[in-house]
Amino acid sequence: MTWSVDKPRRVGELTIAAIVDSKVSAKAAGPVLTGTGKKQPLVIVQLQNGTVTAVDLNGQAYDADDIELLYPTALAQVRARFEQTE
Repeated sequence: MTWSVDKPRRVGELTIAAIVDSKVSAKAAGPVLTGTGKKQPLVIVQLQNGTVTAVDLNGQAYDADDIELLYPTALAQVRARFEQTE
């Protein structure tokens, strides 16, 4: 799995960003090159009043420790991108 952090969005005091799974594939058939891509959210991260939480597409809630365990370094990336939007 290749995950990354999408650009955060602000809604009032709430900032949200998605951790997404991205897949790209390419095939060559003679002189023709074809490719496909897919991007799917894994969890939606929320930052409000200094607290980071997340929820996945099934409604499962995660705290900061859960996020760090599942997606190492993701919180550092999320916080850095949140700061860029302020």
